[in-house]
Amino acid sequence: MDSYKKYKNSGIDWIGKIPEHWEIKKLKYLVTVKLQYGANEIAEIEDESFPRYIRITDFGEDGKLRSDTFKSLPIEIANEYLLKSGDILFARSGATVGKTFQFKNYYKKACFAGYLIKATPDEKKILSDYLYLFTKSKNYDYWKNTIFNQSTIQNIGADKYNFLLIPLPPLSEQKQIAKYLDAKCVEIDLLVAKMNNEVELLREYRTVLISDVVTGKVKVCTDVFQKVTETKPVRNPVFRRAVLAAEIVLRFHADKNFGRVKLMKLIYLLEHHVQINDLDMEWTRQLAGPYDPKGIGSIEKILKNNKWFNKKMVGKYVHYYPLAKKQGHQKYFSSYFGEKQNQIEHVLKLTEKLDTERCEIIATLYGAWNDLIIQNETVTDNRIIDEVRNHWHESKQRFNEERLKKALGWMRENQLIPTGWGNLLKLSKNNHEK
Repeated sequence: MDSYKKYKNSGIDWIGKIPEHWEIKKLKYLVTVKLQYGANEIAEIEDESFPRYIRITDFGEDGKLRSDTFKSLPIEIANEYLLKSGDILFARSGATVGKTFQFKNYYKKACFAGYLIKATPDEKKILSDYLYLFTKSKNYDYWKNTIFNQSTIQNIGADKYNFLLIPLPPLSEQKQIAKYLDAKCVEIDLLVAKMNNEVELLREYRTVLISDVVTGKVKVCTDVFQKVTETKPVRNPVFRRAVLAAEIVLRFHADKNFGRVKLMKLIYLLEHHVQINDLDMEWTRQLAGPYDPKGIGSIEKILKNNKWFNKKMVGKYVHYYPLAKKQGHQKYFSSYFGEKQNQIEHVLKLTEKLDTERCEIIATLYGAWNDLIIQNETVTDNRIIDEVRNHWHESKQRFNEERLKKALGWMRENQLIPTGWGNLLKLSKNNHEK
């Protein structure tokens, strides 16, 4: 990175030298209105039609709002404390004093709580993005510590935030700085997430390995021991398929028609059409299409244990509802399936409007067609339809030939065409999928 040609002393120890054409300004001169304290209201309402009530506990150092802490206030109370895009919230007391949040990319109304202070940047002087980035700097941390050293109580009120000194470049440079740092921070965050995922996967592998050995599922022989440099990559298909299932459920769980049946059809289609390895599913020809009873059992157990989703009975069918960490799988999803995300998205987009029965038809036709290719059989529409209606399950007789031919046409039109990837579907004696 290049340096500026000339620097000057800022006169502030914790800032040091700054480029000659920059200024030092107090925060109170860089906002459109006076710093404002939030509402002193109890957070007990969860009505999503009301403005969200943002509190210190609703956001972390990553700058993102949590999805599991939603509270709201009636509009008549919230009106005085409504936020607009670009507002910066400063925490004023407690263990997280000084923590900041930029209100941005939130498309509903929101207000803020009393332990927060709102600053509305005057974007003719300072960009919201630049101000927020400054509050993530070590210089800002140093300023906070100087405030704490002057008081026995860790509290920074509006009177102190008003005098926060900020190194201020021209607006054009602020824009360049924000753009550069946003790009670099995304790059660094992705590297950190990847490293954290790898550490987590190794921990999971360690747990699975110990469990398999101490319960006799893996026999330990003297020739098993190898040097660390010869260790094989971590492979955890049970967890891997649960992560894929969690992404599907996250996307579709709000649809009242979505449940276990459609979930299994989508997993089958994704595994075979996108050609996803290491899921270790054992697919059988069941009443409602391709199905793996043991596979779905392990998936639902992991969804529940990780507090992602749990199952419930709606009539005779299994549906899913979100738990506290419904997005917790996503850090694994990008690691497991990052290279195939576009293909996965394509299949999910194609099938999102299909009802359960139509999804069953598509997955069953795909499975029958795929099996014929694997067996080097001649593939025609009539041969695929015969395989479905007469060699799968008697319930398939309810789909007439015309409907199945239309479905095959839809599959070809949308390039949902099998290639013979994977294993043959097994015949099943127990057809009780729900």
